[in-house]
Amino acid sequence: MPTMHYGVDQSNSGLYSSASDIGQWIRFLLGSSMGNDEADRWPVIKNLSETTTPQAVIRRRGSRNQPDVQAYGLGWKIWSRNGSRWVYHAGGGPGYTSQMVLLPDNGTGVAVLTNSAMNPAPDLICTWVIDRYLV
Repeated sequence: MPTMHYGVDQSNSGLYSSASDIGQWIRFLLGSSMGNDEADRWPVIKNLSETTTPQAVIRRRGSRNQPDVQAYGLGWKIWSRNGSRWVYHAGGGPGYTSQMVLLPDNGTGVAVLTNSAMNPAPDLICTWVIDRYLV
């Protein structure tokens, strides 16, 4: 296995977490978008909706009645798919790949973590789970 040097994962600021941590983070983010009391206690939450608001349109497809828009927020990609708003972020590095998808309009989220670099599985699994069970 190659030696990891300090700073190789600068985009994540050296942050490491577990599936349990990610689950709590998803609940926190979804709670903030749904306006629950716990989220209201955190002043930073009031600005979180701005991060998931489209700042730049990446691509438009679909029809006038069924638009399919992909945009970029502040750290999040936003996708309108089959009438649902998807907010997602992926990441990875040497030995791991991950994907987190939030469906804030119905209060659900999915995260997939793998121990394989440059792997399309997290995206495919998130999409499959959402299409099959959540939308």
